[in-house]
Amino acid sequence: MAPQGLRVAAVASFVPAFPLLLAHGIVSHSPVPATGLVPLFFSSSFSLFILRRRARRAQAAAQNTSVDRERQPLLPTEEGQQVAGTDAATTTNDDEDEDAQASASNGSDIHDRFPILVFLADVIFAAAILTVLVFTWLNSSQLSGQLAMLAAYGTIPLLINVLIHLLFAVRGLSSGLALPELTRYVAWQLVPGDCPDCGHHLRPESGPEIPWFKSISRAVNSAREREWTFPKLPEVRMPDMSGLKGWVGGRASAEDEDEHDTARDDAGATEGRSGRMPQWLRRPAWLSYGGVDEQQRAEEGDDEEARLFIDRDASTYRDDEEDYGVGSTRTQGLQSPASTSAEEVVVVGKKKQRKITSPDPASDEPSW
Repeated sequence: MAPQGLRVAAVASFVPAFPLLLAHGIVSHSPVPATGLVPLFFSSSFSLFILRRRARRAQAAAQNTSVDRERQPLLPTEEGQQVAGTDAATTTNDDEDEDAQASASNGSDIHDRFPILVFLADVIFAAAILTVLVFTWLNSSQLSGQLAMLAAYGTIPLLINVLIHLLFAVRGLSSGLALPELTRYVAWQLVPGDCPDCGHHLRPESGPEIPWFKSISRAVNSAREREWTFPKLPEVRMPDMSGLKGWVGGRASAEDEDEHDTARDDAGATEGRSGRMPQWLRRPAWLSYGGVDEQQRAEEGDDEEARLFIDRDASTYRDDEEDYGVGSTRTQGLQSPASTSAEEVVVVGKKKQRKITSPDPASDEPSW
């Protein structure tokens, strides 16, 4: 049987196997027979796929052959009949077209393009179906006669598929590794390479090409030549942080100002609680006429106000000298003649310190 007929038998075997295996599993209360439908379904689908590919290839080859025949020129003969031209150019073109068609048809066949994949598929399907067969045979020994007959009828399609896939696997291994060519090459190495009668060289110079290695190298080269385009991620742009930086700086400065105001309020509250008179309730320095209160001077410390031409050590002026029985400030100021000279008064301010030369203290006394 031709390989195409074997593929057809693999596809057709699924039809009787479906009801038989399903009934066997239901009656025997075992899932093993029904499990065999899974690899059998994939086996039939794979065989159908190969048959469709071959049918398309044969149809395309037939169409190309008919078109080429219509293009051939017709030449008249003596009897008035017309025959195809046999000139060298036409023959050469026909040969080239046939070679192109053959290469195209061979390239479109899955056995020629991916022989190792077909071999692996046949091996996998044969192993899967054979596993189901073994477990079915082991469980059938415990069944009755009727169930044993049902199991035998159900396992026949599975057994047919196993044999078909094993046959294709052996053929694929032989053609993929070029076993006949390798055997012939090894045999030529055992005999003399030249003919003993004519001396012609008969031994091949190089070994045969391995179809599996050739298909793998062709696939690798095509993958290298192909430009693979991967999706690009969108560009992520960082946001402008200049405005945020200024906002953060302004917020930090505002927080510092708030902390400063809080500390100042706390200091004012502490000052108020300590009993010290606030600055705005104190008597201004320019209202003091003469001496300054010692308590106020102690509170101010180094923060004394500038007082021009005022003697802090002078006693308080009194209008009535008789009532007190003591000399007035004016009389005391005029007692020593040395006091008539100019006196240097040191004026201490908040920002700077300067010396002011004041005239006689007596001249600062009020005229009244």
